[in-house]
Amino acid sequence: MKTRPGQKKGMALIVITILVIITSVVVLSIADFLSNALPLNISRWCMSEAMHAARAGVYMAIRDYRETANKLYWVKTLAFVNITGGSYYKIGKDSNFLLADTDNPQIANDGSGGIDKALTRISLSNLNETQAITVNRVKLEWANMGSATLNSLVLGSAPTPQWTGLGLSGDTLTLNPQFTLAAKAAAAINLFSFSSAIPRDAVIFATFYFIDGSARKACLYNAGRSGNCEFSITSTGEFRSSKRWKRTIEATYDTSVNRITSWQETGNHL
Repeated sequence: MKTRPGQKKGMALIVITILVIITSVVVLSIADFLSNALPLNISRWCMSEAMHAARAGVYMAIRDYRETANKLYWVKTLAFVNITGGSYYKIGKDSNFLLADTDNPQIANDGSGGIDKALTRISLSNLNETQAITVNRVKLEWANMGSATLNSLVLGSAPTPQWTGLGLSGDTLTLNPQFTLAAKAAAAINLFSFSSAIPRDAVIFATFYFIDGSARKACLYNAGRSGNCEFSITSTGEFRSSKRWKRTIEATYDTSVNRITSWQETGNHL
């Protein structure tokens, strides 16, 4: 059976229509993909720029600590600092400026007849060149000490303990009075007194809480082994375009070996 000319034209029209529809669907799909992918790629790029800025802030704090005229001190930025273009960084909260030197802690008598019941010779320094830092609470945690309790805590040159009582591992203690370190000041004599002798294999941690809401955890004693002499750095990078993109890094810098020992991202921006 022969196909008439009109039928051929009709079939061709149907084929062309189907091809147009398929082409339109493909074009629309590609356009939709591009319209969704472009903002995502822009977001990723902006977030990457914010991370680069945060890293720059960490390196700036270390540079200030090591290389400026007032060596061994640095200053937190109260406002965001422009690096270039839309990239900014902000560094420092009070806890970052506490240098906990636990390189040579000592088990000693507590001054009231308690033999080997006190932990001392842990130096605490304020690395902030211009501002004081204040601790209002401390949390002590320990292991390998049996049923020992904390009896008193003295930070700095206080004539009497800032805390006395019956403290269990993990308790958060409110200091009265609060412990303040002036800019560039150090407190070499700090005393943590327990109810029983501290074993040589004890492990003792302290978390210092500051009045700005920040906190710093340090290992005070680790089974007699030498500890670290380190401080922390918090840096928020910000990239400004149609909106502000932020990423924050918390790093730890060990001054005894002059290197970064920990590095993690956090959502708690400055």
